[in-house]
Amino acid sequence: MLRSSIRNKLIALLLLVVVIPSGISILLTYLHTVKSTREQTIQENMRLLYQGKNNIENYLEIVDRLTLSVYKHPDFMNVLTTGNRMNDYESIQTIKKILSSMYHFNDDIEQVFLYLDKRQQAYSVSKKYVFNAKHLDIREHPVFEPASATRGHSWLEPPHVMTHYGIGGQIVDNPSMVFSLHRLLANYPDKTPLGYLSIDFSTETVHQLSEHLYDEDKEQLFLVAPGGVVFFSSGEADESGESAGMGEWLRAVENASTDSGYLHWRDDDFNGVIFFEKLSESVGGLYLVKRIPNEVMFESAQKMIRMNIAIGCIMLVLVIAATTLVTFRITSPIRVLLRTIRRVEKGDMDVDFGVQSRDEIGLLSLRFQSMIHTIKHLLMREQRLELQNRTNQLKVLQSQINPHFLHNALQSIGSLAVDKGAPEVYKLLRSLSSIMRYSMETEENLVPLSKEIEHVLAYLHLQQERFGERLSVEVQIDDRARSCIVPKMILQPIVENYFKHGFQASKKAGSLQLEAALHESGELQLMVRDNGPGLTETDLNRLQKGLNENHLGHELKGMGLTNTNNRLKLYFGARARLRLEPTPGGGLTVWLILPAITDASELEGGMNDEGAAD
Repeated sequence: MLRSSIRNKLIALLLLVVVIPSGISILLTYLHTVKSTREQTIQENMRLLYQGKNNIENYLEIVDRLTLSVYKHPDFMNVLTTGNRMNDYESIQTIKKILSSMYHFNDDIEQVFLYLDKRQQAYSVSKKYVFNAKHLDIREHPVFEPASATRGHSWLEPPHVMTHYGIGGQIVDNPSMVFSLHRLLANYPDKTPLGYLSIDFSTETVHQLSEHLYDEDKEQLFLVAPGGVVFFSSGEADESGESAGMGEWLRAVENASTDSGYLHWRDDDFNGVIFFEKLSESVGGLYLVKRIPNEVMFESAQKMIRMNIAIGCIMLVLVIAATTLVTFRITSPIRVLLRTIRRVEKGDMDVDFGVQSRDEIGLLSLRFQSMIHTIKHLLMREQRLELQNRTNQLKVLQSQINPHFLHNALQSIGSLAVDKGAPEVYKLLRSLSSIMRYSMETEENLVPLSKEIEHVLAYLHLQQERFGERLSVEVQIDDRARSCIVPKMILQPIVENYFKHGFQASKKAGSLQLEAALHESGELQLMVRDNGPGLTETDLNRLQKGLNENHLGHELKGMGLTNTNNRLKLYFGARARLRLEPTPGGGLTVWLILPAITDASELEGGMNDEGAAD
C-alpha cells in the first residue's frame, strides 16, 4: 500500500523530514539554552555582586577613614594624650569641634561618641544632644573590647538599636537601627591606649546599596560576618542573628579557596547557586552572598523548551494537515483535467474545470480552459468586431457630415450678414467657424505653434466681442517660435480656465497676456498670465505637487490642467514641464516649457520611448 500510494509516501516522507529534525532541534536548543543561561547568569551576577561589594566596601571604608581622621589634628591628639579637665574650656571646644565636624560629615551619621581613658570622660554629639559630656568609667563596656582585640583596633558592630552609651541615659527617643564602628585610639608608636571613638550610622544606606543587587521576589541576599552574624538579609533573621540554615552554606563560603566566586548548593531548604564576595578585612571581612534557586536561573530555558514543544506539536499537526491537503490538491486537479480532456475530445466545448489553485497543475488547467474558451468564443468575437467596425464607420461618416454641414451653414449666415451690412457679425462667424474647424479636425495631433496661436486668437476675438472694454489681451510671439511643433489644443484649455474661474470671479477689468519665446537652451517657453483672483498659497502648492507627481485627481475641480500636463508628458516625457506661479498683484501665471522641435516626425518617432520612460 505504501509503495503504490503517492499520498502515503508523501505523509511518511514529510513526517520523517519534520519530526526527527524538530525533535533534535528542540533537544539541542534546550541543552544550549540551559548552558548559555547558566553562564550568562553567573557572569552577570558575579559582575553585579562585585560592584555591590565595591560600593558597600567603599562606604564602610569612608566611615573607617573618618575615625582615623582624628590623628590629623595635633590639638585634638594633645587633648587625648594629656587629658583635660571638665572646666578646661579650650580643650572642650577642641573636642566639640572635632566631634561636630565628624557628625555633620554625612547625613547617615546618627551619633559620634568619644571616651577619654586618661580622665574617664565621655563626650557625644547626636540629634538629641548637640554636645554632651560626662564623667564615666566605661573602659569595660562590651562594645569596646572587640575593638581592642582586633589587629586594626577597629570593630564594626552589627545592626542594633542606638543607645547613648550611658552618657545620656539608656533610653533613646525614637530609637533607630544603626551600625557602629568602634575604634581604639592609641598613642603611636608605643600604642598606649588613649580612648575609644564610636560612630553610629544609619543602616539605610547599606540597605539601599544592597537592595538593588537582587530581585526580592525570586532571589536572596545576605551581608554577614564570619560566624553568621547578619548585617543585612533579604529574609527574616532569627534571634541568634543567623538566618535559618545559614550555618552550613556560610561555612562552605568561608572555607572557599578564593574571596569571590560561586558554588552549587543543594539541601532541604535550597537548591541553586550561591554567589559570594568577601569585603576587605579593614571593614570587618564581611561576606556579600547572593542565592539564586535553579528554577529561577533556568526559568527562561524552561519557557524555551515549553515553547519549542508547543511549536513542535503545532508543526506536526500542520504537517499532517498540509500533507493531506497537498495530496488532494495534486491528485484532484489531475483527475478533473483528464475528465475534461475526454469531454473535449467528444466535441463538448462547454467545459468548466472549477480549478482555483495557482500551482503548476492549476495553471495548466487554467491555460487549457482558457484555450477552450478562446476557441469557443472566436466566432462570436469576430462577429462583434465586425458589428463594431460597421458602427465606427457610421460614426466617422456622421462626424464628417456634421462639421461640413455646420461650416457651410456658418458660411451662408456670414454671407447673409455681409449682404445685410453687418461685417462685424461676419467676422465673428468666421472666428467661430475657424474654432470649430480646428477643434473638429481629428487627423492632426501635432501642429505648428502658429496654427495653435491662430486658434487661440480666434477664441479671444469672440471673448473680446462678448466682454468689450472689460477685457484686454496682449500677445507677444517670437517669430522663431512659430514653426515649433506643439500638441494640438495645448493653449486653449489654459486660456479658457481664466474665463471659467478668474474673469467671472473678478470685479475689475480683465487682463490676459500670451507670450511665446524660443530660449537659447533650445526650449520653447509659452506663458499665459491673467489678473484674476488667483489661488491661495496652499492650493497653489497642492496643485503644483499634484501636477509634478501626476496624481492631481479632483482636488481642484475644473482647473483643466491635468489633461494638458498628461499630453505634454505623453509627447515630450521628462523634457516638458508645466509650472504655476502667482502673478504679482493677483492672478495666476502658467508656464509651458517644452523642447523646441520643428520636425513632427522626429517627435512622433521618439514619443513612445520617452513618454513611456517618463
